[in-house]
Amino acid sequence: MLENKDRFPLKVLDHVYSKEVFSLSYVPGLDVLQTTPVPAEIAAYYPEDNYISHQNNQRTLTDRLYSIAKNYQLKKKAVLLERHCNGSKKFLDFGAGSGALVSFLKNRQWHSLGVEPNPNARSIALENNCVLHPSLESIPKQEFSVISLWHVLEHLPNYEHTLKELLGALAPGGKLLIAHPIITLGMQNTMAPSGLLMTYPGICGIFHKKP
Repeated sequence: MLENKDRFPLKVLDHVYSKEVFSLSYVPGLDVLQTTPVPAEIAAYYPEDNYISHQNNQRTLTDRLYSIAKNYQLKKKAVLLERHCNGSKKFLDFGAGSGALVSFLKNRQWHSLGVEPNPNARSIALENNCVLHPSLESIPKQEFSVISLWHVLEHLPNYEHTLKELLGALAPGGKLLIAHPIITLGMQNTMAPSGLLMTYPGICGIFHKKP
């Protein structure tokens, strides 16, 4: 269970983009922290020229280092997905960014699709011959052996509904793989009103690792 729940709601400042003040509220039934109010337009917190996972540039040293790290992670993710696909290489990347993982797996003979609501990221993917879908509903009905959300869940305003939809798109025996940040005891103890750890309203939910 989350410690020091009486500290919430906690007012924090978005240091990254908007400089807005928002609240982190504790949701008892789910044992999570949730941004309140949930932003009406999440895309506003991901500026097109300053959100590196939606870019495909190598203009700066940071861009080049990110590209090296991304390529390393693509190989690791492919190994993980191979382990969980039960021999059926039908994959959906939900929150696919610029489509790097979708393309990587397609080149390895996977049936690989991606959902990315951000139009700028979809355009960058298209420049690299990778067609991404704007929503799960826009994909022809089918079942997947593996669906992944790589640091996407915490950005979803209605993550419970989305998870139900994704579970419904799994084939029998399919796997839903989720990577997301968790609140450690150290983070709880150092969480300050400055919001240096909980940085911006684009993160709608922060999850706690249960023992």
